[in-house]
Amino acid sequence: MTEYEFDSNQNEVLENLSNIMSFVAIFLIVLGTITGLSGLATIAKGGIANLFTAVIYIVIGAWTKKAATSFKMIVDTEGSDISNLMNALNQLKNLYSLQYFLMIILIVIIIFGVVITLSVR
Repeated sequence: MTEYEFDSNQNEVLENLSNIMSFVAIFLIVLGTITGLSGLATIAKGGIANLFTAVIYIVIGAWTKKAATSFKMIVDTEGSDISNLMNALNQLKNLYSLQYFLMIILIVIIIFGVVITLSVR
């Protein structure tokens, strides 16, 4: 049994999505690299935060690029559209799981900061 094959209109949507995602991914990886270099240059003055930020940018960029590549493979290959779609969705799941995790940490830090601030008064 062969896999479902997307038609030309669907492939166009997927290719456009892949191109946009690839641009965003490359931008994030370059931004992460620049941020990381800045962090290394200023590590003695607190640049460690830049290093953490750089890692986050690079990881998000890498997962975005992997998803974009899988979306592009849907367009470029025949007979494996659903497998490639599932690979792309898995990469997006990883990306959003990371963002979810970071947001939970941020919420906990904000709540902790508010509680500390209110208790000091």
